[in-house]
Amino acid sequence: YEHLEVAETICYDGTPAHNERRWIEGHGFRAREFRVTWESAQALIDAGVPFTLTTVLPHAAHAQAVFGYDSRRGVLLIRDPNERHFREALAEELIERSTSTGPRGMAFVPQDDAARLDAMDLPESELYDGAYALHSALDRHDRDAAETAYRKMAEMDGGHRLTLHARASMASYDADLSRVLRQVEQLLEMFPDDVHQWKARLRLLRELGTRGERIELLKELYGRAEVDPVLVQQYVEELLDDAREKRRTAYLLRRAMRARPV
Repeated sequence: YEHLEVAETICYDGTPAHNERRWIEGHGFRAREFRVTWESAQALIDAGVPFTLTTVLPHAAHAQAVFGYDSRRGVLLIRDPNERHFREALAEELIERSTSTGPRGMAFVPQDDAARLDAMDLPESELYDGAYALHSALDRHDRDAAETAYRKMAEMDGGHRLTLHARASMASYDADLSRVLRQVEQLLEMFPDDVHQWKARLRLLRELGTRGERIELLKELYGRAEVDPVLVQQYVEELLDDAREKRRTAYLLRRAMRARPV
């Protein structure tokens, strides 16, 4: 398949996971999403099934192909489309750093080989199936089908991060920002260092018109020992409206640029 044509088909507003999977399943493959663990990675590679791994950073998300591992050193062998040569990642460190997003993996094989993939025990695969069904339904504006998918996820594990994300997606579709905020706050209780959820909370507070609360929250986040430059940048954007903060704004912006120049 021509990669530019694939990108044209699935890339809109980023590359949503359900668009990736819909394309794959619409072109003669069987796909399964799952939470990547060292055991699941080994099992797939031993079975001759490389898989995609999605890593999520505060400023971007990125899909790579995992095609091997080194059990002696505990590393995954990864083909990153941004790099000329394959690279290695310490599996335990990568997985621990990505618990708030899985990390999400997706394995796929031709339909003729589907039974082999279906027989494998892949963590959280059923919840990922539910999330896929829910987002696909919302994409085609089938609210009832999305509700059915959500209820199935809630029955499996109502407090799981994927279920909370699904509930937030439903609330967002319904334009119920207060309910979305409640789900984000629940996710932050589970993953207090998840910069994406802090960004989501700040965005919701902005839409709900609570500037004072946003400023206090950003000040609190900035006061932490380790603060991501993305959050410093958001602090800058809030202070730009106040001419009295010009000197402080310039200092904060320089600090963010030093930490992450691009």
